[in-house]
Amino acid sequence: MNNPTTLIDPSGLHEVSSGNCTWDVFTTQAGDGPVETNWEFEGCQANFFNAVGIGGSVSNGGGGQGTAGPAVAPNNPCANATLSAAGVNPQQQIATAQGFIAAGKIGANATPYANPILSLFGGMYGYYNAVKTGGPNDIKNLPGHSGQNPIDVDAGNISFGITCPYGAGFCQFAAGPAQTLGGNPNPNGTLATGFDTPSDNAGIRIGQAIRAAGCHE
Repeated sequence: MNNPTTLIDPSGLHEVSSGNCTWDVFTTQAGDGPVETNWEFEGCQANFFNAVGIGGSVSNGGGGQGTAGPAVAPNNPCANATLSAAGVNPQQQIATAQGFIAAGKIGANATPYANPILSLFGGMYGYYNAVKTGGPNDIKNLPGHSGQNPIDVDAGNISFGITCPYGAGFCQFAAGPAQTLGGNPNPNGTLATGFDTPSDNAGIRIGQAIRAAGCHE
């Protein structure tokens, strides 16, 4: 809106209210037609949007919608409202996980039995040390965070989905046995997810989607 000091959108994903005016931005595409960027306005004054050149039918104090040309690519594929709310930097989580994986591989390759399989398991062991309870990527147990805070729990699962590099199916399954071995089995999960808590698995899948969108090492 050409007013970055007062009109802000920290995560790039959700609407932010400024005064008595709230808006949201989303993209649509019909069939093979062009992708369009759309605005939804709530409680906005029509003259405000006329002044900045946004189309759409907007009544005083009411709502409306406008459309503008081709959409632009997302600025940050790592942006996520839950991670932002928890104060978690996904790029930092990725860098930490990759560092532990690299250290695990180096340790495995330093043995007399070095081979690609051993290197793989060494990397996996390194990753385990990054995400295990009390590890640097275990968000809910970091200083200032809590396992009783749903946002911290969700952020931890999303982070796991982003940082786990061993395939979507394996990463989802591995979370279940890890939870069970930690003393918290959940029969509400499925065999494919190792009986992980369904809400935890949902967070992991969100993280995997963010990773697939381009937020990865």
